[in-house]
Amino acid sequence: MKNRKLKSAFTSTPIYIVAAKLEKTFKTTSAGFRNAQSKCKLVWGFTLVELIICLVIVGIVLTAAAIAFDACIANYEANKNMSDSVIKANQVLSRITIDLRCAWPVQSDEPNNQCSLRTAAGDWIIYRYEQAAGRIYLIENGGNGPSHILCDDISSARFDRTTAVDANGFQYVKSVQIMLKIGSGNSARNACAAVAIRRNL
Repeated sequence: MKNRKLKSAFTSTPIYIVAAKLEKTFKTTSAGFRNAQSKCKLVWGFTLVELIICLVIVGIVLTAAAIAFDACIANYEANKNMSDSVIKANQVLSRITIDLRCAWPVQSDEPNNQCSLRTAAGDWIIYRYEQAAGRIYLIENGGNGPSHILCDDISSARFDRTTAVDANGFQYVKSVQIMLKIGSGNSARNACAAVAIRRNL
């Protein structure tokens, strides 16, 4: 009789107690995990002040990048314009030297901002530099014909002549030195050429 009571007391009660304890333990553990997880989110998240500081830093970086990019574009445009002007000035210089090399005669008594000559084809032309406009013009028919703009963005131009006297006492031009200055300031470039008049050699 005692053994049966002990068995019945032993077999029924502890199963429910253990299950209840396990369920209570599981619930407590899940709630604690959720609380710990929420605390971790609060610890590792960004505050409003941090977000504002981050946005300010990003804005400063983007502004500096935009300024640098704009400066690069402006520098590229300036270099491109100067390069185009130098190429055009060299083409004009080449044309003048070709005409001078085969010219007969070349005017000797005129200011150094222009050069008058008769070409191999027999046409009287004038190469003239106008400082006010910063351009070199080609004037046809000895100054009475139409004028054409050959090159602009020229800050200075000179035609220096070397003269001599022939056996009859007439002065003639042996050679011409041409000096051009393209642009102004620190970005200015120089172009020059020396031409010997072949018919006077």
